Amino acid sequence: MNSSPPLPTVLAAVAHPDDIEFCFAGTLAHLKEVGCSVHMWNLANGCCGDAVRGREETANIRWKESRASAAVLGAYAHKPVFDDLAVFYDRRSLS
Repeated sequence: MNSSPPLPTVLAAVAHPDDIEFCFAGTLAHLKEVGCSVHMWNLANGCCGDAVRGREETANIRWKESRASAAVLGAYAHKPVFDDLAVFYDRRSLS
C-alpha cells in the first residue's frame, strides 16, 4: 500500500489587508496546487484604508475583498480581530 501522509495546513497571517496578495500569492497558489490546505488571515480589518468612506464601510469592503481573494485560491479566509493601528505584541493581543 502506497499512502502518503497528508500535506500540511498552511496559514498566511499578516497585519494588513492586501499583504497576502502582494507578498505571498504565488507561494500560496503553489502550495494549494500541490495539495495543501491554505488559510488566509489579515489581523487588522483595514478600517483606515480609505480617505472618503467611514471606518465600518471600509472594513466591510476589505473583508469582502479578502473573501474574494481566498475564493480565487480555494483557501479559507479568517476574519480580522483588530482595527487598523491596534495590532500590538502585548498580552491583551495575544490572548
